[in-house]
Amino acid sequence: HVPKGETSQFIFQDGTKVFLNADSKLSYPTNFKGDIREVKLDGEAYFEVTRNEDKPFVVHTEYLDIEVLGTSFNVYSYERENVMEMALISGRIKIQTCSEPSRVVYLKPNEKALFNKESGIITVEKTDNRFETAWLRGDLVFRSTTLSDVLAKLERRYGVNIHLNDSSLANDLFTGNFDSEYIVEVMDLLERHYDFTYDVRGDDIFIHP
Repeated sequence: HVPKGETSQFIFQDGTKVFLNADSKLSYPTNFKGDIREVKLDGEAYFEVTRNEDKPFVVHTEYLDIEVLGTSFNVYSYERENVMEMALISGRIKIQTCSEPSRVVYLKPNEKALFNKESGIITVEKTDNRFETAWLRGDLVFRSTTLSDVLAKLERRYGVNIHLNDSSLANDLFTGNFDSEYIVEVMDLLERHYDFTYDVRGDDIFIHP
């Protein structure tokens, strides 16, 4: 388990590399036995899977199973969020829904699958891999993202709690990127953009009209 404000990386015994983002949890066996390599993810992770055609690698989430032989891909699957995302960097992956009726899609590089937990609909669209893996470089990139979602990702990245005391801003769309090491520098930029004020009290940040 990786807490808010931190990231982690490690290597499985088969050589597969995993990078875990903040507030994420990965469950896995100490040794991969049998005909399949299985792990379970809640949160966001980037996988560089060692190819083994005789032993597929499967990432289980609450709603989807992702199967690969050897490839690089990013999975965004936080339990509290309604949309899951899987972006393929290289290779090929198979995605299968866990609920009935089961649906299967295959991704090619520079494609992303989005799964809506409420509707059960899975769609595929083109994407930019630099955008999908920005968090590996310490960047946060947003494209027409609601401010409430921006703040949620800032909370995970910096290990803080942000309280938005101006509901009129919650659904405002924000586009931009942050690479600062300090949350106050990010908040200063948002303060100028939205013309609000904020104050910091320990790990809590309060935004005021």
